[in-house]
Amino acid sequence: MKTIEQLINEVVNIDDLPNIIHYLENEVLSFEKYKRLFYKRLELQYDLKLYDQNVELGLKFYQENEEKFISEKDDAFFKVMFLSLLEVKKYDLAYQFIQLRKNVLPVLEKYKAHLDLIEFKKRTHQPYLIDLEILAKDHLPDQIKVNILNELLVIYLENQEDHKVIPLIDTLKQIDPKETYIPSYLKALYNLKNYDELKHIAQKYVNHSIYDKDANLALLKIYIEENKAHQITIIDADISEKIDSFPLEYQKSYYELFTKFYQTTNNKLSFDIYQKKLKNLLKEEKKQKPKVFEVEPNQPTVIFEKSDKKRNINLEHFHILVDLIAYAHQIYDKNLRDIFRTFFIKVDEYIKVKDFIIYDYKDSRLYNYKVERLYDKVLLPEMIENTVIKTVMKNGDDVFGLLNEFKDINNVLTNKPYGEEVGYIYAYPIYDLGVFIVHLEKEIQDPGIYYDLFKGLSNIIYALMVDDKRVRAEKKENQFLENVFASPIFSLRIMSKNQSKYNISAQNLLSINQYDPLEIFLRNIHPSDIHRYESTIKELFIRGNQQAEITYHYLDKYITEYFTSIQKGEEIVVISRFENITNHLEEKNKLIQESKVDFDTNLMNFNALNDKISEYIQTKSSFMLISFNEFILPIYGYDITKQYFKEFSNVTKKFFEQGETYRFSDDKLFVYVPMNDVRTVTKLIKDYIKYMESYESQVIHYEKFQPKIAIIRYPVVTEEKLPYKLYRYLELSLDYLKRTTHDEKYVFYEHSIYENEVFEQQIIQCLNEAMENQQLNLSFNQIIDVKRNIVWQYESELKVDQLNVDIKYLLTIAKKRNRLLDLEKYHVRMVLEFLHALEQETNNLIKITIPISKETMMDPTFNQYVFEMFQKYQIPYQFIRFKVKGDQIKSNQYIRVIDEFMKFGIGMDTTSVDVALTYPFHALHLDYQSQPKWQSYIQKLKILLEEHQMAFIVRNVNKKEDKAFLENIDVRYIEGDLFKKIDADQLFYKIKEQFK
Repeated sequence: MKTIEQLINEVVNIDDLPNIIHYLENEVLSFEKYKRLFYKRLELQYDLKLYDQNVELGLKFYQENEEKFISEKDDAFFKVMFLSLLEVKKYDLAYQFIQLRKNVLPVLEKYKAHLDLIEFKKRTHQPYLIDLEILAKDHLPDQIKVNILNELLVIYLENQEDHKVIPLIDTLKQIDPKETYIPSYLKALYNLKNYDELKHIAQKYVNHSIYDKDANLALLKIYIEENKAHQITIIDADISEKIDSFPLEYQKSYYELFTKFYQTTNNKLSFDIYQKKLKNLLKEEKKQKPKVFEVEPNQPTVIFEKSDKKRNINLEHFHILVDLIAYAHQIYDKNLRDIFRTFFIKVDEYIKVKDFIIYDYKDSRLYNYKVERLYDKVLLPEMIENTVIKTVMKNGDDVFGLLNEFKDINNVLTNKPYGEEVGYIYAYPIYDLGVFIVHLEKEIQDPGIYYDLFKGLSNIIYALMVDDKRVRAEKKENQFLENVFASPIFSLRIMSKNQSKYNISAQNLLSINQYDPLEIFLRNIHPSDIHRYESTIKELFIRGNQQAEITYHYLDKYITEYFTSIQKGEEIVVISRFENITNHLEEKNKLIQESKVDFDTNLMNFNALNDKISEYIQTKSSFMLISFNEFILPIYGYDITKQYFKEFSNVTKKFFEQGETYRFSDDKLFVYVPMNDVRTVTKLIKDYIKYMESYESQVIHYEKFQPKIAIIRYPVVTEEKLPYKLYRYLELSLDYLKRTTHDEKYVFYEHSIYENEVFEQQIIQCLNEAMENQQLNLSFNQIIDVKRNIVWQYESELKVDQLNVDIKYLLTIAKKRNRLLDLEKYHVRMVLEFLHALEQETNNLIKITIPISKETMMDPTFNQYVFEMFQKYQIPYQFIRFKVKGDQIKSNQYIRVIDEFMKFGIGMDTTSVDVALTYPFHALHLDYQSQPKWQSYIQKLKILLEEHQMAFIVRNVNKKEDKAFLENIDVRYIEGDLFKKIDADQLFYKIKEQFK
């Protein structure tokens, strides 16, 4: 015989029903256990079709405990009651239980009540197409959505609305791996007379194990219309033996089509065969035709009214528990004893009792708090015999009462019977971890006064104990990992996308600080190795569980680095082990250094350049770093690119006869010329570019050389003597040229380029640290509805208090450094966190607009991230709008993205007039300009947008006369310096005070 716990926690079957009834009728159970067993009884009785018994028991139970149905666990009761009421045709009550179920379901599961409503309408012969269409737009599990869409397909086909089928098919292709939509898809294509597409699809499934009957039937219809006798006879030969195994409606369709075809072709033998089969089928169908039952009118039902009794909720105690829950998560003491003491000191501020007592099963330790002191001791097993602790441990139920109800029980603090020093006792199980006891000095008559408060405290204590257990285990594991990381045996680095950390051995080996960013590390890698290193790192951060190995020149050493990427939650961490192989490579390096000629191009190589650079910097010189066409390799492949680069190198060498040309890296050349006069060097560069662009390649005849050049005039712009720094200056200048301009072919190095690079690296490092340490803050611009004189939307904006940098500049740097996506995802998360906290505190929400770049909006990971965040923080979609910054967006990409957001109710705004007029946006944001032409333009644009039901927000309205003009032409929404920007903390406090 199963125990109560087994019946509650395990899957039950029909054989368990007698045991469940026995426990319900003969055992004293807590309400929670009784309820869960009772729900199991109803579910088993429903399987046995004992619907009337379910209705009788369920209605009685609901009326007796109406105010206690507040948990999502009660969903099981309302579900089985709804189904039982449907079966006994008590439709009025069934409809009420749909609403009751909807009230207890979580936000993301309310679709279940909508499914019940659809089932209800089917049973009562009411139209439900609109309900299906609404539900199809909701955020549903894939299989549920597949079922809904397939049902819609059937209805649309029956209603001859075939044009509505194809959009549903496009959705199903993404979520239905079983392709259950294929039969409807084929029917819709046939009805739409899209025969070419139908043939294409049907041919794929003619031998399919499930959909062959549909595919062949579709082809048969087309071939009969097109009178293609040969193809029809092939289908006949392929499936004639299978037809008898098909469902009756398919058999009937095949026999009718073959009969019709063979009659028109005068094939009497085949005609007679199929006509006979069709007649036999019709006779069989007539025999099996089910009886039609009339729906009986609703039976009279007893309508139960909601009880007027209100649940006795002590709001003061409720607020105390909310404060204590928040406080408990802020306690960071080292051990459990100090955690309890800190917590009860806070509890003492709200309520005074004689004793708070906690007994920890695992350690057999008793904690007793009184007047800011916490005493603890270990109890022997015999010391808890005949105490409240033993009673609670045995029964697992809450215990409370006056002193006379505990006259035979010992006080665990004194190990003697309770005396008059204790007036009332509460005791609660802390699940499977221990017991929580409260001693009150005075007697009370109504235990309900403090029951919920102390029950809430026991749950908080349970959370503290579980968290402490988890933290101790994590600390033990972390300590082991920290010891491994700190070991001097290995040189190690742990790197996330935002931060790097080196152990002592690695710091000494690499001459680097513990938390130096990757940018600092890369400065010390030889320029010819940087690209290879960055590519390796990028590949490792794509997914976890990868390994890589790379050898490179670092300062004066040769390092082999062994990488391992590890998936840590949603983040990928790369662990590196560094090995100094300089001594092992001395002989090899010596041979390499003696090699001065590049094998592929026959130019002097990087080693030759390093030998000569010290001579060049003694004279007036110019150094050029020339990049090769970047797009060649992915188009033409390695072999052709190699030949093309060799031609490029030799043509360049021939042009710079006055100087020397070296191969600097895989796709770059280094040129030295013995001159530094700006006019002379500029003319030389322009002549070179003109020469290269006019040169006709012998390798790829239709491609032109497109060099990009960075130049240092030495020692005019720098007197730097270290070669690797000169190389770095050239690389930074070339990178700057590629990033900032598209038309310019060359750039002269200026020290500001290097300074900006260092500054931007520092900005990105500060930004990374701020995101890692959650030091970014929010502020809000107020978009005002001037017609109603209220805030229409708050537009969020990130700010970093440690950086005195304008947010637009910060976003520009983040975009240059490939951090924009991460930053804007972080922005979305911060806004939803803010709304979640606001709702928890005030039970209210505000509408917020989040500015997002078009690059982020187009990223394939952004949509999924947004919906995950909405689910995590449980914020309704309609409280968020996205303001998309940018234009020139590809329509096929953009329509898909905005449709995904819009169908969930997320508002979509844009800052581009062109985009607003092209795509289905909700609003346009436009910066205000006070010139007369602009004012006329704004006035006409406002009228146009209103005609298309789009909101129009005019921004940068900084003067009262501008506001007056806009009000005069009925522009409703404005933003600007006239309305104060407000920080997140200020806004939170303002709203909290408003709803206090």
